[in-house]
Amino acid sequence: MLSEQPDFTLLDLGLGDGTDGLDLLKKLKGKLPAKSKIFVFSGYTEHKQQCLDEGADEFISKRVTMKELTEILIKHARV
Repeated sequence: MLSEQPDFTLLDLGLGDGTDGLDLLKKLKGKLPAKSKIFVFSGYTEHKQQCLDEGADEFISKRVTMKELTEILIKHARV
């Protein structure tokens, strides 16, 4: 278990340092508490279904509008 227990994690698939974002998604899903959400934020929309299958709670396209992003965050907010 991680020492931090975030409400959500925003993960970009293109990390730019050689790290595979899909591998990191799998690792995070196994270490974060079930109530912690993982949102994948990426321009690689062809990976959407794979990300959702691997446990992402949402796949957010980099073309998302502020309205759409707000709606996604509200949908997952813990009140």
